Amino acid sequence: MGEDGRKAHQWTADKLDFLEKYIPAFIKATKRATKRYYVDGFAGPGINEFEDGSKRRGSPLIALDQEEFTRFFFVEKDADAFQALQEKVAAHPNAGKVTLYNDDFNEVLPKILWQIEERSPTIFLLDPEGLELEWRSVQAIAQREKADLFILISASGVLRNLENEHAHQTLAAFFGDESWKAIDEHKKVGMDRYHAIVDLYLEKLESLGLTVAKRVITAHTSKKVKLHSLVFAAKNDVAIKIAEDVLKEFQLPPGKRDMPRLL
Repeated sequence: MGEDGRKAHQWTADKLDFLEKYIPAFIKATKRATKRYYVDGFAGPGINEFEDGSKRRGSPLIALDQEEFTRFFFVEKDADAFQALQEKVAAHPNAGKVTLYNDDFNEVLPKILWQIEERSPTIFLLDPEGLELEWRSVQAIAQREKADLFILISASGVLRNLENEHAHQTLAAFFGDESWKAIDEHKKVGMDRYHAIVDLYLEKLESLGLTVAKRVITAHTSKKVKLHSLVFAAKNDVAIKIAEDVLKEFQLPPGKRDMPRLL
């Protein structure tokens, strides 16, 4: 992380583009709700620094501009990133609506859910750098009737650790079980291991009663190696339609968009 922000790549821009379009549409669609919330589980320092030297506001600051949110919950475990975020939030006009946690999202989530009214529309941005998001947290969120989830699936992180016995506990927490051990058996026609991992995770999301948007943003290295996929899931058909419509607007270079469910 630089002095002001976190190192960012093209897929970071894709995520921010999605949020900048989805959040206003979400607010419009929930105009009859008396309360609405935004939760950023891995919020970062608030600023993203790109390889060309440019900077861009991070997801928490993008959301914070929307006065229609009743409350914001930002969680960041790294102490330096948290301090940077804290300073930027304090300077924002909507700072009084923000609750900040310098903690592990999985541990603090119950406190956050307790403060959100059960039937209030809520966006959960769950964008960890690796396998930090535990399945128990996804399960707890999915119990909510009006939760929109935008989740990063680090399939490359899973791939790197499949043969690492020391990482098996992390993988079990990430998937919530040992289904990852049979990933080769899960592969469908035309699928490589990467897409099999993403597809397994999406099936698990659906098992929680969530609908998953078919369009998925997949991040690649400059050498076209797949890193992770950003997926959207919700129980609300309107939310899924909005997400699909936003994703259709993306004008990404060839290879930047993946649709693993359609392989």
